[in-house]
Amino acid sequence: MGLINRAVIRSLWGGQHVDWSYLGSCGASGGVLVMWDTRVVNKMEETVERFSVSCLIDLPLQGGTFTWSNSREVASKARLDRFLFFPDWEDKFPTIFQRRMSRLCSDHFPIVLKGGSFQRGSMLFRFENMWLKDEGFVDRVRSWWDSYQVHGAPSFILANKLKLLKNDLKRWNVEVFGLVEVRIKKLWKDPSVLENMEES
Repeated sequence: MGLINRAVIRSLWGGQHVDWSYLGSCGASGGVLVMWDTRVVNKMEETVERFSVSCLIDLPLQGGTFTWSNSREVASKARLDRFLFFPDWEDKFPTIFQRRMSRLCSDHFPIVLKGGSFQRGSMLFRFENMWLKDEGFVDRVRSWWDSYQVHGAPSFILANKLKLLKNDLKRWNVEVFGLVEVRIKKLWKDPSVLENMEES
């Protein structure tokens, strides 16, 4: 639509607590509409450009200058993706930033919002689907389970056997598959090298 008025917004939103900003379409192409609940979001300023509408606070992007590319020989590149947040977040998270991550299949780069450093607790236990593909996995788990000698109420026995099994699975995982997170980080380095070449 080339023109967005309150009647159009009312037909889309339904409630009265709404504000919006838009870039009208040019013929059958283009057109961007941004709407928000005024009880939740306060518009500080807006910028309507040829292909984008921006409002609120937009953090600088680390790790690259654009978030979309059509990946053609004569490439079009644009910064389409971003996080929006309240101005008082900067007081609570002074080191907040958004970082562009590596892409694999999409023409969009994923972005992540980082709030700065914080103290991590112990790592949560995660069951990995790849374990099921390892030959003899079920038999190995069964033999571990049967070897645990725990006495007490049934719920106590179950909880403690699960703890013991978790430790055995973690140890076995490192021995057989290695540190998976380290391997994943290594694999992500290859596309990021190519992206840096494309960027420059």
